[in-house]
Amino acid sequence: MTNNTVIDEFRVCQAALSQPYLRTTFNNQNNPSAYVTPGPECREFTWLGEYSTAWTNAMNWAGGQVPSSSNDVYFAANSLNCALASSSACKKLTTEGFTNVLSLGTNNLAVTGDLLHSGGTIQIGISAGTGMDVTGSISNSATISCAGASRIFCAGNWINNGTFTPDISTVTFDGSSQISGSTVTAFSNLTVSGTLTAPAGTMRVAGVFENNGTFDHNSGTVEFNGTSSVTGTSASAFNAITISGTLAAPVGTMSIAGNLVNNGTFTPGAGT
Repeated sequence: MTNNTVIDEFRVCQAALSQPYLRTTFNNQNNPSAYVTPGPECREFTWLGEYSTAWTNAMNWAGGQVPSSSNDVYFAANSLNCALASSSACKKLTTEGFTNVLSLGTNNLAVTGDLLHSGGTIQIGISAGTGMDVTGSISNSATISCAGASRIFCAGNWINNGTFTPDISTVTFDGSSQISGSTVTAFSNLTVSGTLTAPAGTMRVAGVFENNGTFDHNSGTVEFNGTSSVTGTSASAFNAITISGTLAAPVGTMSIAGNLVNNGTFTPGAGT
């Protein structure tokens, strides 16, 4: 060693270090940008699913913790299939770049924020009374598929730019909500227990339209395209109605400001 030697690092080890270890250490320190290529940031409550499909298994989550109702959850491009084995909760739920399936089965998922669904498929319930309860808005530009008499509660807006398959489910709007989006939403059963503003275009109801709150028709059209009925404790005021299935009017009052197009069967009942 000469007098002008510069030592970058000096280590004293109790065991001999192998040549591959020394070479790797040198390369890493000499040119770290070429040796290590950082990937995208993995947020703490990002679903990985590398151990199993169980939501409640901490090993499946980045950060090693199962989320609670105060944690934002992310499903990303590298996220695998996920299934609920019991009722679970999160805050905001985002699926961005996700290409697999989040299955709720017979369990409930409480989302205390918004549902921003832009990738993959969310499969909701197969039994009555189970499904998803969203305190915020639902924005769908991917696929939401319901099975059986499952339920969705939405307290915010419903923005549908994707595919919604209702089966015989019930969607309940229990806050201040508005339906919009580039895709016509076809509901099976729809319940209003808060305030609901319909889209300016068309929405479809194949089953029961139950109004126990305030319904604003927004100059749009409701198409009843199944075995449908209008019920509820509040009088429903529609702008325009198209019947392509069967429609039973309520016992109370139902009003139509515009056209009634009947291509099916209309049963007026004893109402007004």
